[in-house]
Amino acid sequence: MAVGIRLVGSERTLEGLSVGGMGAPSRALIANTPEEYVQGIVQLFENPQLRHDLSTNTRQMIKTEFTWKGAGKLYEQVCLTPKDAGEERNREAKGE
Repeated sequence: MAVGIRLVGSERTLEGLSVGGMGAPSRALIANTPEEYVQGIVQLFENPQLRHDLSTNTRQMIKTEFTWKGAGKLYEQVCLTPKDAGEERNREAKGE
């Protein structure tokens, strides 16, 4: 993705990545069945604009969302979160 490779993947494969929808630019094609994979690959072969857009959008997402600075902030949040905070959230979710 960092080099602009166009991607056809399942929802499970793309889980956790903002690949499109809800106003976000499309960054990958989602396919959950063999037929959908074939359809997605054919779309990429037949549509140069789609290839260009997916490549550009994916590369931009990686450049902005997956940086050392961003990773450092997430790591800092984990380190500064009290140890029992996760346990307390689990108890609340269970209704204890």
